[in-house]
Amino acid sequence: MSRFNQFLLATFLGLFAVAGSAEAQIRIHGSLLGANGESMPKAHVVVQDGPVDTTIVAAADERGRFSLRLPESGGYGMYLTGAHHKTLETPLIVTGTEPVELRVRLGTHNYEKAPDSVWVTTASNDYEKQGATLMQKEREAFSATLPLDADSVTYQIIGIRKSLSPRSTYTLSGMEADRYAFNESGPFRDARSDYVSVLEGSEGSTVEVRVRPGELPSSGQKPAVQSNNQTVEGIISVYRKTEAMEKRIGKKNRTYRPLFKNASTDAERKALRDSVQQIMRQFTDSLTAPIRQRIEREDNPVLRQWLLLRYFDELNPPDGDSLLARRALQEVPPTSPFWSYEAWSQVGASNLIAKLAWKANAPELANSYIETVIQEHPDPDVRRHFLDRAIKMAANAGDEKRKMRYYGQMMNEFSDSWHANQIERKYAPDKDIRAGKPIPGYSLRSMGDSSITYTDESMKGSVYLINTWATWCGPCIAKMDELHEAYEKYKDEGFDILSISLDEKRADVKQFREKRWPMPWKHHFAGFSGEGRATISETFEVVGIPHPILVGENGQIIAAEDSLRGEKLSQTLERVFEEN
Repeated sequence: MSRFNQFLLATFLGLFAVAGSAEAQIRIHGSLLGANGESMPKAHVVVQDGPVDTTIVAAADERGRFSLRLPESGGYGMYLTGAHHKTLETPLIVTGTEPVELRVRLGTHNYEKAPDSVWVTTASNDYEKQGATLMQKEREAFSATLPLDADSVTYQIIGIRKSLSPRSTYTLSGMEADRYAFNESGPFRDARSDYVSVLEGSEGSTVEVRVRPGELPSSGQKPAVQSNNQTVEGIISVYRKTEAMEKRIGKKNRTYRPLFKNASTDAERKALRDSVQQIMRQFTDSLTAPIRQRIEREDNPVLRQWLLLRYFDELNPPDGDSLLARRALQEVPPTSPFWSYEAWSQVGASNLIAKLAWKANAPELANSYIETVIQEHPDPDVRRHFLDRAIKMAANAGDEKRKMRYYGQMMNEFSDSWHANQIERKYAPDKDIRAGKPIPGYSLRSMGDSSITYTDESMKGSVYLINTWATWCGPCIAKMDELHEAYEKYKDEGFDILSISLDEKRADVKQFREKRWPMPWKHHFAGFSGEGRATISETFEVVGIPHPILVGENGQIIAAEDSLRGEKLSQTLERVFEEN
């Protein structure tokens, strides 16, 4: 079934569910306007997920008015989208049954005032840049002639939206159109416009497309959302503010990356990293202070709960704040609709409860909260997310009994889900990659010398770590300090490391080792895709990276994955070499 047909089926089922429970319907209505306060050629509201998986699409009329009905209260994700405007993604958290009015003005993209090159792309090449037509540049416009294979042609424009990358392929609908078509199949808020421009004519003829950058909506205007429900409006406002803070923190952090290219020794890199971390802690603390202050003075318990969750999710404070994390676990009800919103993304709820549990540093409190959510939350997606995290936390704590109890529940209730598939690959009782079992047979060619091949047999006699990683993997980079420290400490006692790269290009690894971390041990390049990666994933049961496996002198696995996270690698190595 195509993604479009799947979407239509989900839409039909969602609307059918609404129609079948009229007494529980909650009306969401209002206006969806452009940045200038006027209606747009096309505009839509898309509401997804919630307590019962739902997809509802509501088109705004010529005055920009829309109306839809939710099957029940809860936490939903919402896209507000319009032609020539920037799609706005927000939470829609409804805790009562009263109608909710939303008054929305969308923001605009940041446009190039004087673009050098503009392309027009059509359905014939799936709106990609490859195969697109380069438009002819005129004094204040760009133009191109398109053939009509039928009685119309649909097109989008590339090159008029500002981007940090010169290779950007972000598409936007053109201003010239007889009508606009909405891409209902999604995904929304991605690198493609949600709308395509349609020009009509006779089959076999041609149409002229013109792009006049000066006629585009004013660049960079911000969206605005108001509601008759102050809690709904407050939740959307907090989300947008913390999301903006998160972007500022990320932007600030990226400014320091070039500095690491000039650090040539481990000591220089460590000193620079410590300095940058200190600067970022101070910056983050200063930027997020208003959120912490508002948490203390907020009287609305629902908004206070939302502030607590957003503080740890978007802003992810670097250290401390254990009291606030515990407060979140105490104040946010285990059945909160906020968790339904978090489960909108594939790993949202699972990742957020992991952050709270770690920051709270109160295992009994965290485990009790997670258990209650798994048993009582009405949304099966939330229960699945929390089961995923409960299994991982139990494995990390070495609690085999608890891990297998949750593992059984995941397989019984959600066996067909993405989470269950990932969990089964990583924690199935019959896994080959686990302590006490022999390392599977392998033959990996050296990245630095193709005449050398590393095998399970040739590596016997050494205690070594197989570490699957990539330069684009943040957690992998964060472990580099630990790996170098372990290697330097135990290399003279026979310890070695075999790093397996899943990067796209060998040059990425070469540059990383020259500019950031030397990694003076054995290397194999598997690649980002293709047979090499597939072989590594199958042989070593790699679900995610970093993926460490510690192998003993006799070729048996000593420890793997969660058993080697954090301080456990150094603790395990210390024990191994003391025994030897």
